[in-house]
Amino acid sequence: MLVLPLYRLNAQQLGLLAAATALVLPQVRFHLLSVLDLESSPGPVINLMVSGIYPAMTWVPFVIAGMAIARLDLSRQASHWRLGLAGGALAVLGYGGSWLALRLLPGVPAALQESAQWWSDQGSLDYSSPLIAAPHSETTFAILGNTGCAMIVLAVCLLAMDALPHLRKLVWPIIAVGSMSLTAYVLHIAAIELIHKVEINLHLEEKIDQSREGIDQERQYIKEIRQEGLDLKGIDQEGKDQEGKDLDEKGLDGTHPRNLSMLFGFIVGVSTFAVVWLRVFRRGPMEALDHMFA
Repeated sequence: MLVLPLYRLNAQQLGLLAAATALVLPQVRFHLLSVLDLESSPGPVINLMVSGIYPAMTWVPFVIAGMAIARLDLSRQASHWRLGLAGGALAVLGYGGSWLALRLLPGVPAALQESAQWWSDQGSLDYSSPLIAAPHSETTFAILGNTGCAMIVLAVCLLAMDALPHLRKLVWPIIAVGSMSLTAYVLHIAAIELIHKVEINLHLEEKIDQSREGIDQERQYIKEIRQEGLDLKGIDQEGKDQEGKDLDEKGLDGTHPRNLSMLFGFIVGVSTFAVVWLRVFRRGPMEALDHMFA
């Protein structure tokens, strides 16, 4: 909805605007995060624009870039090659720029210089640094690199269809999902949140049942520890550490469950939904809503 006023701009205008917002808005967001009091309730506007999981300030460039690509004449193979080359350049600029900045700019902590945060989200991330390009770091480098990779994937798919047009029917489910990508993305986020909450509830119920069944043994265990004069604090911390490991293994440590079966299940589910829906309707649910407002 935030980009609806840009609906009538052409590809070149949208491309320039996407580049400008990718360069400026992450810096504005970092400044706002440093001056705003986010300890208390930040309010819905600040949460939407600045501090949320998907802050609009740093996701708007992706949307504008997608609008610019949609304005291109993608019926010509030359356009597909240009799209892929431009995407490659953006990917190198984003991830390569982050790698160089972390190693060449003064004042960068040694741990950050030696980390893989110029492209990876593994390990402890320093989200306060505008120089990294890790996923969801909301930096200029990350936006450029991510957008470039998306353009490469899109170009490869288009070129594959140019070379193998007879495969179009075979990959129709992928095309169907691509034609309602906003709906698919919303369903993706909603499904992850739902599964995450269900798994947490199941895990808590399991722990409660185990606690009830073993309460007598635990009381006896604690009694024996006290009689032997052992350090309860250290044992309690060890238990918490083990609990944290258990949560990590179950994907309940504050991150969403990363489970291949869930991934494949979602792929099959959303592909089936897209194919069935498009047999009846011209646009996906979210796309129809967006078109209505536009």
